[in-house]
Amino acid sequence: MRPSQAGDEQLNVFRFPPLVAPIKCTVFPLVQNQKYEEVSKVISQSLTSAGISHKIDITGTSIGKRYARTDELGVPFAITVDSTSSATIRERDSKDQIRVNVEEAATVVKDVTDGRRTWEDVWSTFPHHSSGSADE
Repeated sequence: MRPSQAGDEQLNVFRFPPLVAPIKCTVFPLVQNQKYEEVSKVISQSLTSAGISHKIDITGTSIGKRYARTDELGVPFAITVDSTSSATIRERDSKDQIRVNVEEAATVVKDVTDGRRTWEDVWSTFPHHSSGSADE
């Protein structure tokens, strides 16, 4: 359990280690926008090609609710598309995010879920921000 962002309720979080999580990643556009939805589908195809189990969510639900829903299911990573060329990858437990090019997203998730890299390693490699940042 962890408090909601507003602090008014407790949210369930299932903390599957990435290696054993049944679903490794979710992909969603930040807002409903045809361009972002197309980029989300391209990332989804890359994840499929890399053998990474994932779900794509193009509903108009708020990003916070989508994060909470995937956290509750134990999905360790979420890729959020907010540009046509780059995306953020959010790590479930810390809620920290890194910024990657669209072409790199599947490789980064695969490396971390397969144990070839740690989240700390990718955190230090890519532009990032912490869940405690004012710009979140």
